[in-house]
Amino acid sequence: MEPVAVVVMGVSGCGKSHVGRALAEALRADFIEGDDHHPNENVARMAAGVPLTDADRAGWLAALTSELRARRSAGRPAVLSCSALKRAYRGRLAEAGPLHFVWLDVPVPELERRLAARRHRYMPASLLPSQLATLEPPQADELALRVDGGAPLHEILATVRAWLPASTFSSSDMNVLDSFRLDGRLAMVTGSSAGIGLAIARGLAQAGARVVLNGRDPQRLAQARDALHGEGLAVEAQAFDVADRAAVDAAVDAIERGLGPIEILVNNAGIQRRAPFVDFAAADWDELMRTNLDAVFHAAQSVARRMVPRGRGRIINICSVMSELGRPGIVPYTASKGAVKMLTKGLAADLGPSGITVNGIGPGYFKTELNRKLIDDAAFSGWLVGRTPLRRWGEVEELAGAAVFLASDAARFVNGHILYVDGGLTASV
Repeated sequence: MEPVAVVVMGVSGCGKSHVGRALAEALRADFIEGDDHHPNENVARMAAGVPLTDADRAGWLAALTSELRARRSAGRPAVLSCSALKRAYRGRLAEAGPLHFVWLDVPVPELERRLAARRHRYMPASLLPSQLATLEPPQADELALRVDGGAPLHEILATVRAWLPASTFSSSDMNVLDSFRLDGRLAMVTGSSAGIGLAIARGLAQAGARVVLNGRDPQRLAQARDALHGEGLAVEAQAFDVADRAAVDAAVDAIERGLGPIEILVNNAGIQRRAPFVDFAAADWDELMRTNLDAVFHAAQSVARRMVPRGRGRIINICSVMSELGRPGIVPYTASKGAVKMLTKGLAADLGPSGITVNGIGPGYFKTELNRKLIDDAAFSGWLVGRTPLRRWGEVEELAGAAVFLASDAARFVNGHILYVDGGLTASV
């Protein structure tokens, strides 16, 4: 059976992105955010309060039609969020094949209220009258469903699913393995030129994501990128210091302008400093906190400010077994990772209503450069192996599956959770 494409349409403020994303996740369909395909000139015009003309929208409609055609050729169902307000626009999109249109009809006062409350969005409320004047509701000869866009999300989804052909998404709906795929999604992994970050980046790319590697050393970063390219994986590199807030904002902006919206952020960058507490240098404390905690806040905030208007996103923070346990000689590190754990939970509560999940991974003891001194310490290594139920150190590749899971649709209802990958260390005494 030919895969069906659904277009969730309406004027700005109707909630089409939020509904479209939720519908795509519920039906295991690819989601296409129409606004993300506008060229920079269109974005600038709208931000300036200038209505777009049919000529302005021509290239945009061509790009969306191509996206729909590509999904259909690949045999994948798709949900497109798009302001297909004119009948001519819908006709252009239908060149990709038969479409089901869902029109979210919302009263004007409610639209005005929503637009006034929105932030970090290029569509100003002043353009609403021009959009309403352009709107040509679907006619009887178009395969379309009018939905009360002011209704609760679960009611909207139930109405749409009942309207679609019963067998439309039956096969993909049952395919659990597909829900772990990350095809086409853009991920950024901080601190990924080596070790845990590189292993996670490789895993995300193997699951289909396009991955941006990050590190402070451009040469080392380029080597990591080239190695993954050699494995046939889609990766890019962006060198910047995560502890520099301005550098983080500039990098995120450059990535989104050049590669598209970041849908997955993995905050992995971190450092370790060891010393007895009474001798720990204040400068080392400051450096450790800037890298291990402040950088997580800055990167998450920079990316979330862009995720919130899109109504979707995955943020994964790398915590540690030291988010729960303490050991002598690493008091500041333990404090930083405990704070990252609680930052994760706070972000999950704050960003969840915007369709963004925030979770953490708590690695146990893994064979990394950060742990080289401990690995070479026979006494410590012997103690650790005896203390860990699986009786061994972890291999960094064993963290990739946890990251893929938390980044995927398989974990779409997992939020505020810390997944400890530690061989049972935190489960035993």
